[in-house]
Amino acid sequence: MKKYESSLEEFAKNPVGKIRVIVDTMTTDSKKANRIMTVLANELTSDEINNFYKQLKLNI
Repeated sequence: MKKYESSLEEFAKNPVGKIRVIVDTMTTDSKKANRIMTVLANELTSDEINNFYKQLKLNI
């Protein structure tokens, strides 16, 4: 699990990567994931995305 966590941290260096990590925890369906990513990217600021990601990390 430790290696998986470190690869997530590498991937989540920017807001778009963080959105991908967030969405990956929500669904494995690629169509739904793309729709959710679009909504999150268009509706949230980078600060909101960063806060959402931090909250998710605390709950995992």
